[in-house]
Amino acid sequence: MLDKARETAWQRLSAAASYVNLVEVFVDDFVGATNNSTMKHLEHFSRAMLFGVHSIFPPPEVSGHHGQDPVSQKKLDQGEGSWETTKEILGWLVDGAKFTVQLMPDKVDKICKLIKRVCKAKTVPKLRYQELAGKYNMHYLASLGAKGYFHQCTAH
Repeated sequence: MLDKARETAWQRLSAAASYVNLVEVFVDDFVGATNNSTMKHLEHFSRAMLFGVHSIFPPPEVSGHHGQDPVSQKKLDQGEGSWETTKEILGWLVDGAKFTVQLMPDKVDKICKLIKRVCKAKTVPKLRYQELAGKYNMHYLASLGAKGYFHQCTAH
């Protein structure tokens, strides 16, 4: 049984004017999102995602290869395949009930330390600069207030 806050969150998602289904693939991570929280739909959507993964990457008993099933049972057992209104996805905390996205604190700390190191240095090795540029490019889209931060590192 869902607690009251989660039940309210599910009801809020269900009350959306139209249903949206989204599947994103990032290297080997499949991410599914929907605002239709009926059990029938969630089961159908889950099966469709598994079918899609196995259509592209068949399990060993079908393909005859000697690897493991592309759908990790270990990850599913850890709850990574469960439907939640709040979930960590690729280092972001996504809250579907509040319609927010937040970079996980450990990622923020690493980026802040890197920015401080780069800003204090008189010169920056190319690899460190590329590391910062890569992190910035990956995260700035969800942090629109940070649009000018990288400018501080290139303005000197």
